[in-house]
Amino acid sequence: MSILPPRFVPLPLATLTALAACSAVEGPDSAGPPVDPRWGSLISARTHGTVSSRDRVTIEFTRDVTGEHLLGQPAAGVLQLEPAIDGTAVFTSARQLVFTPEAELPSGGFFRVTLAREGLLGLPEDLGDYWFAFEVIEQDFEIRVDGLEAQAGGEDGLVLTGTVVTADFAEGGAVEQVLTAQQGGRRLGMRWMHGESGIDHSFAIQGVTRGERDGELRLRWDGSSIGVPSRGRRDVTVPGQNIFRVTGARAESDDRQYAQIRFSDPLDRSQDLAGLVSLGDGRFTLEVSGNTLRIFPAERVIGPATVMLEAGIRGAGGNRLEERSEHVVQFVDVKPGVRFAGRGVVLPEAEMLTVPIEAANVHSVQVTAFEVYEANIGQFLQNNDLSGGRE
Repeated sequence: MSILPPRFVPLPLATLTALAACSAVEGPDSAGPPVDPRWGSLISARTHGTVSSRDRVTIEFTRDVTGEHLLGQPAAGVLQLEPAIDGTAVFTSARQLVFTPEAELPSGGFFRVTLAREGLLGLPEDLGDYWFAFEVIEQDFEIRVDGLEAQAGGEDGLVLTGTVVTADFAEGGAVEQVLTAQQGGRRLGMRWMHGESGIDHSFAIQGVTRGERDGELRLRWDGSSIGVPSRGRRDVTVPGQNIFRVTGARAESDDRQYAQIRFSDPLDRSQDLAGLVSLGDGRFTLEVSGNTLRIFPAERVIGPATVMLEAGIRGAGGNRLEERSEHVVQFVDVKPGVRFAGRGVVLPEAEMLTVPIEAANVHSVQVTAFEVYEANIGQFLQNNDLSGGRE
């Protein structure tokens, strides 16, 4: 586990997850015999790859495989997991079988799933059982520290902000036990905000005081509350009173790229920063907000970029940077993507409808709308969620 001052991208946590053995199942090579190729035309989708500990095991068929009288009822003997875990398999529709575990799947676990041919309707009599395998994300976490900033409302003291990013879903209460902060032997209060995904957990450490000289804020972490055997600490320098310096530097590559530089005091908004700030060799624009300086490149930047801050940059209290400083920030290449904002909604009849979307690195979006007629709603929901588009 490490603390990363620059922008943290959570994707590698999942892709670098190590495969852990469970019971007698050791990996894909030992999972089972070859599958009859006829299953390829009978199954349209299934759980595969690496999944969250809270995911369900789902199999979708290309034809009806059970009667309507069995929908919503436990389907005993149809699905078997190895190693075995408690849960219930249910046909949610004539073409979908879902296994819901009673508890979260074990971190890093590997499972083999066997689907029994017997009991499924309309399939060839000589067809053998079908099997597949999947693994569960191995839980881990990283900590990103943004830097120190002045408290809101003009109160004395500083606030240290950052984010704990977990590889898989983690309960907010458990994450809050991972990180603690102390200054001068005094434990500091922390304010948390947990994302809906259960992966991003933002924190704000309040009441950081500044003495006459530089001090230290000690961060300690212990991942045992979320099942991660990782402990450590890091000391963050707290500038003394009347000392003006940089407290953090990182890059953001979301909606709009910028390098964010934080200072120990609010910046003097009346000063001309031309010639005092540079971002590589390119052109840029500046924005000052409190003790934060944002540098927006005129052209998109991928990879590392160097921010140069010259001596003489002035804080609101009159203190100045005493020497030139150099900070390397990492701009991440955000892949093109589009998604609907929110979890979906049933739209009313209107001449014009507004559907919010979120986009990254795209110039235009083509939207295809599917109309589901009122008489077909029942059949549609047998094979789809509200966001589905099958049949």
